[in-house]
Amino acid sequence: MNPFGKRPDKVTNDIADLLNKNREAKSNAIPDSVKSAAKEAGAELRGMGRVPVETKNSIYNKHLTKAVGAGTVTPDTRQSFETMADQEFNSPAE
Repeated sequence: MNPFGKRPDKVTNDIADLLNKNREAKSNAIPDSVKSAAKEAGAELRGMGRVPVETKNSIYNKHLTKAVGAGTVTPDTRQSFETMADQEFNSPAE
C-alpha cells in the first residue's frame, strides 16, 4: 500500500509509533529546569508582542543560561529548548 495514501498500513503506523517514541525519549532526557526555562522564555516573549530575532535569541539565551548555569549544552538540548519555548510563545495566553 502507498504510505502516503488515505488509509495507513501497518508499516506506516509502526513508523509513526517509532517517531512518537523517539520524540518522547528526547523530551524525557531534558532536565525539568530546562523545560521550565523554556516555558518562561516563551511566555516572556509572548508578552512582548512582535520583536526582532535578536531580541528573541537574547531572551532564550538568558533563560537557558539561567537553567543550566555553567554546564555544557548539547545542540539537541538547545534545539529542544527552542522548540518548547516557541510552542509556549505560540500558545494562546491563559
